[in-house]
Amino acid sequence: MPDLHRTPVADVMTYRPTVVAPDDPLGRAAALFDTYGFDLLPVCRAGWLVGVLSRQDVLRGCAQALTLGRLQAAALGSVLARPVEEFMSKSFVAVESQAPLGHVLEQMVHHGHHALPVVFGALLLGVVTRRDLLRAVRCAAGPLAQAAA
Repeated sequence: MPDLHRTPVADVMTYRPTVVAPDDPLGRAAALFDTYGFDLLPVCRAGWLVGVLSRQDVLRGCAQALTLGRLQAAALGSVLARPVEEFMSKSFVAVESQAPLGHVLEQMVHHGHHALPVVFGALLLGVVTRRDLLRAVRCAAGPLAQAAA
């Protein structure tokens, strides 16, 4: 049974997550969100985390066309052709791979994050999601969680 104050996030995270590059078109990221249901895409340059892109960031980009009163296929196509770098968050929260699960859980709950990149320095190692943490919490609860199911 894992101890949430001692177990490192590396034990439950998803390794080698799908990433986008800063110069990838926003449309590629939109397709990844749509196809795989991701909440967050790390933005990497040669393995180094340089930003994050959320569904909200993509929708914000599409809303620019609406704000301009040009919500037409051509306007949306123009937005989706622009680079991810124009829409990504360069100021973001990431957690170190050895951070205890309890700390990561508090971060996600108190700040409303759905997923967080997991790093060693600035090198992306993985992503931890709410689903990963819920699985760890259920495992830590042991038989109590199974009885309640």
